[in-house]
Amino acid sequence: MGKKSMSKDRGYITASEWAIEGGGYKNKMEGVPFRRLPFNCCAVSFLPFDDPVCTADGTVMDIMHAVPYVQTHGKHPVTGEPLQLKDLTKLTFHKNSEGDYECPVLNKVF
Repeated sequence: MGKKSMSKDRGYITASEWAIEGGGYKNKMEGVPFRRLPFNCCAVSFLPFDDPVCTADGTVMDIMHAVPYVQTHGKHPVTGEPLQLKDLTKLTFHKNSEGDYECPVLNKVF
């Protein structure tokens, strides 16, 4: 080995090598990718809803799961912000003859 050797044979690991190759700090955004819920699913139970209600931020939930949670905890089940029962809006979805949700104007299935 010469004086100006550019070898990578070191007795230690640099901070960037530690973070990239093994151990060390990992960016929290690199975890599980965001997946949107299906159109007809409750945001609390992840099951298809029967009687949907909506909050001001657009979260759709089944009334059977949303009301007991809000009465008990007094906050939004998804975001944790304060929420009251009067802030829930009842939704009405249109179904076609086959039972699929469709647009009432264009008659196209969602």
